[in-house]
Amino acid sequence: DDIDEVLKSEVESKIRAVEETLKGDDAAIIKTATDSLMQSMQKLASKAYEKASAANAAAGKGPAGGEAAAEAPGQADTVDAEYEVVDD
Repeated sequence: DDIDEVLKSEVESKIRAVEETLKGDDAAIIKTATDSLMQSMQKLASKAYEKASAANAAAGKGPAGGEAAAEAPGQADTVDAEYEVVDD
């Protein structure tokens, strides 16, 4: 919800650019537009991850302490199972 508006508009613009390039048949232009979109999406994901990490740290959750760390030693809901890979 609280996405950086500049980054959001950048991603939306690049989505439209990819949609326009898909109307053509030049693979190089499509790849360039897609790569550009992917880079912007990675920036967006990185910002979202940073924000979520900061929120979890502020709430005392996550690997450094809090609820997640308290649950790890017991692992009461862990199921040990065996499996066999079958090739068709």
